Amino acid sequence: MSLAQFGGYRAFMSAASTGRLRIISAVIACSALAACATPYQEMGLLGGVQASRIDETTVQISARGNGYTNAETITRHALRKAAEETVAAGYDGFYIASAQDRTRHMTQYTSGSATTNFSGTVMGTGSNTAFLMGTGTTHYSPPQATTVVKPGEAVIIKMFRGAKPSDAPGVYDAHELLRFLAPPQPAK
Repeated sequence: MSLAQFGGYRAFMSAASTGRLRIISAVIACSALAACATPYQEMGLLGGVQASRIDETTVQISARGNGYTNAETITRHALRKAAEETVAAGYDGFYIASAQDRTRHMTQYTSGSATTNFSGTVMGTGSNTAFLMGTGTTHYSPPQATTVVKPGEAVIIKMFRGAKPSDAPGVYDAHELLRFLAPPQPAK
């Protein structure tokens, strides 16, 4: 009696391996998509920035990142959006009237797993009876918990015309900021 005749062992193992391969492929594809830090962009799936006009000289800027973006990057994105909005509205500078940390902390869990490897010998007798002798080893991986930090902030700015006051904390020249926080240029 062959192993294939003894309960369809090969078919079972092939189906189990195919199922595992699909799960592993899906996890890798999702990880590759999510492994991108939030670029400077309008608010979208990976985060980004958005501006909402409150009145003639007041704008609220919201900036959010994903778990691969650091807080400093989100601050630069918020400042850049504030400078763009200021220049687009015909103003020269802005000051930060208020700022709130909108960072989110999430815990992600992975399931545990157990894998058993078995090796042995099947012996058959003439009376349609088979005997299996062998050994098995089980490897266990416990569940894991990971904390993911998604930085964010909300800033309200007030825009003004004219030169920036010297040594004023939280006051920015919008044109100067745009020069320093310009998007990276593609290599030629």
